[in-house]
Amino acid sequence: MTKFWDSEFPVGYYDIIVKEGLREGRGIQANWHNLTFKKIKLYLKDNMDHLDYACGPGTFIGNFSHVNSIGVDIANNQIQYASNTYQNKFKFYNLEEFEIHHSKDKFDLITVLGLFEFIHENEMISVLDKLYEKLNPNGKLIFTTPNFNNFQFRLLLLLLNFFNDTSYKKQHINKLNLKRIKNIVQRSKFEKKFITINKFLNLGISLSVFNLKLGEKANNILENLFLNKYGYLICCTLEKKL
Repeated sequence: MTKFWDSEFPVGYYDIIVKEGLREGRGIQANWHNLTFKKIKLYLKDNMDHLDYACGPGTFIGNFSHVNSIGVDIANNQIQYASNTYQNKFKFYNLEEFEIHHSKDKFDLITVLGLFEFIHENEMISVLDKLYEKLNPNGKLIFTTPNFNNFQFRLLLLLLNFFNDTSYKKQHINKLNLKRIKNIVQRSKFEKKFITINKFLNLGISLSVFNLKLGEKANNILENLFLNKYGYLICCTLEKKL
């Protein structure tokens, strides 16, 4: 995994995709990230301390955060890109630097937007336990991961892997769904009764190939219709209650 993200994966890839999509006003992949970030932004409250774990090139906090955010990632080149691009707003660290400079820091909110599908189940539990210890009392950890139970998502992923130069075919090693997430989380330090799971992003986003606003509107209509019970992406909120 580390080799892929640190040497094989294009530097700044997600950031470039989102910015190009917003500039051109179209693109499914761009709107996938854009709508995800807009959804997670709602959890950012004034003056909170926020950690974006596995932040990649820093797109989320660099463009959507207004709080005390820092980003951390295992890929040195992505962190360098994030630092160069958003250094006037936020601080970014590789994992080793983070553990040195912020070993005792606690956070009100931790976001993990696209990591657990790329690591093994036992590694996921280990990361959850580590991040549990980094939360303040009543703090929240929010993570997103694709819903691999959704046939339309699997078809969309197949098409993206076929037509895109960057393929995740060999990288998706932890194909999660609601049942597996609940099973894994309850084996971590988080208590099962403090788990909230929703789904979002749906067929409507496919219209983003023509126009981002059209794709967002169609997605929101279907999202309201299905009351977050249907979607390509799973959003899981874990609370640390003491």
